[in-house]
Amino acid sequence: MNNFQTILIGIFLALFVFAVLIFSGVINLDNKKESGTLKGNVVIWGTLSSIDFYKVFETLTETNPDLSVSYIKKDATSYQQSLIESFATDNGPDLFLITPDMIAKNKDFIIKYLLLLIQKRFFVIHLLKELKFL
Repeated sequence: MNNFQTILIGIFLALFVFAVLIFSGVINLDNKKESGTLKGNVVIWGTLSSIDFYKVFETLTETNPDLSVSYIKKDATSYQQSLIESFATDNGPDLFLITPDMIAKNKDFIIKYLLLLIQKRFFVIHLLKELKFL
């Protein structure tokens, strides 16, 4: 190999490594600075009192003005059926609270993950595979 070929291969390898770093997210070419605040709309269902629930998230919504958290209190006797129907029609909440007895009764239908031990990217990929989207 002559010097020209060696230099050309070196340039292509450098561009390849640079492209991999960009697509993997290690190098961010976006000039926008992330503000670190949360934004969006979150709908939560549960059987707790709405007043107690809003007290918990009052500080969160005050420090993140672009975040809207709405809690919908459901009747405890029909809560599980409401969840099933809402998921079947793709109108379910973003988050839902369940009681320990509901966990025990539906343990075969619940996917268990300890999010603190799993990286976000791995969790999403594994979840999509589990749900048969990948």
